[in-house]
Amino acid sequence: MKRKAMCAAVTIVVIGVLIGLAIYLKPLSFSGLAGENCQVAITIQEFEVQNGKPYIDSTPGHFLTSEQKNSILGLLEQYTYKRTFATLFSDGSLSELGDRALYIYVYDDEDSLSNTCIITSSGKIRFKDKTYHMKNADQLIEHILISAGI
Repeated sequence: MKRKAMCAAVTIVVIGVLIGLAIYLKPLSFSGLAGENCQVAITIQEFEVQNGKPYIDSTPGHFLTSEQKNSILGLLEQYTYKRTFATLFSDGSLSELGDRALYIYVYDDEDSLSNTCIITSSGKIRFKDKTYHMKNADQLIEHILISAGI
């Protein structure tokens, strides 16, 4: 009898852990990145090597028109990102950036910075002060740059 109870308890714990992992690792959306009355600016940095020395090619902050902002927010809704086990302990710092990084800055009604999202071509992103992983990040960066006219 004790063996049956122990097996049932272990089964319930295992199922609970699996459900918790499924919920934790489910794809997340970029909803909540920017509201309707906010301003959005983007900057792209490309990491290169010129004459054997590291070089960062950076565009100045580009504020988006409301049409560009709506187009880019619509693009972001089509993509998802996921937590990783490292997300739980992350402080938002990024490593393994790839060859470019897109910075999205969101300013609220009072022109104060309210949100920042960094998407790297390697698939690492920083959002809400945590590090996540994203498939097709390089493709998203390209689509955003085209929509912004950069």
